[in-house]
Amino acid sequence: MVQPPIIVIESADIWMTQTLERAAMALEAVDVKAGAYQAFDSVGTPLALEVVDGDRVIVGEVENATARPEQLSELLRAALRARGDSGADTSLSLRELVELCSGFALE
Repeated sequence: MVQPPIIVIESADIWMTQTLERAAMALEAVDVKAGAYQAFDSVGTPLALEVVDGDRVIVGEVENATARPEQLSELLRAALRARGDSGADTSLSLRELVELCSGFALE
């Protein structure tokens, strides 16, 4: 079960939203096809990004996916560092990093 917020990372860009549908609406099909994005829920479970019907993006659960909190934490830290933000502090937990990034919400 997906645990919001949904977090999408593209290099130094971070987007957060509460629903899979809203995340899908914010992503460009060409970039999904190019593998530009990584998506996770708030506990680090990877999400699938798919393009259907030529240009419609779908964000969904990956069957039997295992949460990767360390991977998401490092991606968030790297994105924050690239933005010049203090969120690169390695003492912050994933939950604290997600809270720190809540300002990047789409809604």
